[in-house]
Amino acid sequence: MKILHLTTHFNTGGITTYILTLSQQLARLGHHVCVVSSGGNMEEDLLQAGVEHVTVDLRTKFFLSWKIFAAAPRITAMIREKEIDVIHAHTRVTHFLAHLVSRKTGIPYVITYHGFYHIKPVRRLFPCLGSRVISISDQVTDHLVHDFHVAPDRVETIRNGINLEAFRAASPEERERQKILFGCEGKKVAGVIARLADVKGHRFLIDAVDLARKTLPDIFLMIIGTGREEQGLKDQVRRQGLEDYIRFFPAARTSAGFLAAFDCFVLPSLDEGLGLVIMEAQASGLPVAASRTGGILSLIDDGKTGLLVEPGNAEALAEALVRILSQPDLAASLGAQAREKAQQEYGAEIMTEKIVEVYEKARSNSQ
Repeated sequence: MKILHLTTHFNTGGITTYILTLSQQLARLGHHVCVVSSGGNMEEDLLQAGVEHVTVDLRTKFFLSWKIFAAAPRITAMIREKEIDVIHAHTRVTHFLAHLVSRKTGIPYVITYHGFYHIKPVRRLFPCLGSRVISISDQVTDHLVHDFHVAPDRVETIRNGINLEAFRAASPEERERQKILFGCEGKKVAGVIARLADVKGHRFLIDAVDLARKTLPDIFLMIIGTGREEQGLKDQVRRQGLEDYIRFFPAARTSAGFLAAFDCFVLPSLDEGLGLVIMEAQASGLPVAASRTGGILSLIDDGKTGLLVEPGNAEALAEALVRILSQPDLAASLGAQAREKAQQEYGAEIMTEKIVEVYEKARSNSQ
């Protein structure tokens, strides 16, 4: 099968990781895969997997942008030239682009909803649902059905998969080496890997560390990521006198090196479609503290594979961090059960097999 993926950019992030993992698996199964995006720092990973990347300027958040209409003829020609069998779009902008080129070529398109969307009239006017809709969690599926009135039989709930071989539990010696590398040796390290956006709840995590340090003076927080909230968050750390407790790091192409330095992973999101990086942390055998929201609920069984707290509650988050970082037996139990869950449920092969079935349904429905 010949598959064309459409996405806005190919920089570090959850959607990019999803497409990369899926493309690698599809290529291993013998499918031909091409990715179209505006480019980014993870293009090389595609090339190493034998996946073609074509750069087209799609950098816009407005799906009726002139860039989308300008790109459509070029991508239409590409679909015909490469004899593409199915189009797979991953962002709201490229959902609309896929709709345009599908109408021109007659090639079916599939879309993935990677999270929650604001209910806006323009989205109701242009739903661009394609032949099939993939949702990454039960919670996102409920959002589509109840808020956007998508027919339940059009939606396939397929949880993200990860390359389990890339993640393993670090030994105590390896963890200490990584802590030295990041300048936090001898500390009890919590870490968050997420774009620095308001919805990710970093401000509450900073408040939580401020509270937790009174009980746990050797706590240390690594914040990995970039985004529009970066300066505001750094200002908050300065105002609260937390420079010795919190450090910021730019995002890397892979999370494994950071995860090996953590004693626990934390994700304080106010809303979350799934939480791919939680899956990676669990596969690395880390205990996780995260918000009781969205798709996170499908990943964490509270008290068994992690600890859940109410979104935006800094006090509860501080308590969860102190529990994990001050109770080695609890941390070990949460991490071991989380890794077992990851090994049983998170394999990329499972996700890919289900998505290929969606592609086949889309093709059969278009014939």
